[in-house]
Amino acid sequence: MLKVPTGYTSVCQPKDVWWMKPIKDQIRAQWIYFLREQIEDWYVGETFKMEAPECENVADCIRTAWDHLFIETISGRYHTPQTAVGDENEDACFVVSELARLRFLDTKLAEIDSENEFDN
Repeated sequence: MLKVPTGYTSVCQPKDVWWMKPIKDQIRAQWIYFLREQIEDWYVGETFKMEAPECENVADCIRTAWDHLFIETISGRYHTPQTAVGDENEDACFVVSELARLRFLDTKLAEIDSENEFDN
């Protein structure tokens, strides 16, 4: 890893803004869809157990996100950011409200203990 010299951050930043934002939006939308499917398949009265995706599903998710990236974006023609992923906010709200209803959401705020919460 190299340090970016002073004044050159803006030269390096477009790739992050123009590539990574759309890719992360696609991955997030697929993750929310994955969570929503699990919640919708759950029946009242049964114990709800959220399952992690399999490795190949995660790889497919990343490949799909790359496939949705326009070639013009990769080749450096920065015209408009590509951020459309559909009804992501509606799906995200549904997932959050269902997890809260099932009491799987920790709503208590507390200080973060940096020694225990993050890898250094």
